[in-house]
Amino acid sequence: MGRPPLKQAYTVSYAKDGIELKRYTITALTQLAAETEADSRFLRAHPEIKALDTIARRVEAH
Repeated sequence: MGRPPLKQAYTVSYAKDGIELKRYTITALTQLAAETEADSRFLRAHPEIKALDTIARRVEAH
């Protein structure tokens, strides 16, 4: 039996005009999966933001 794929922790932070709005730490198999989950959580928490175009996103792997 092989080992299951290892998940990695990613910190995804959102900022607007240099001010951090929110930071999420997500454990996922890929960075794309972590970004997708963080985007979903952020947009649910901030329904007034219609698009992420005006928000800066930074991703760090741990």
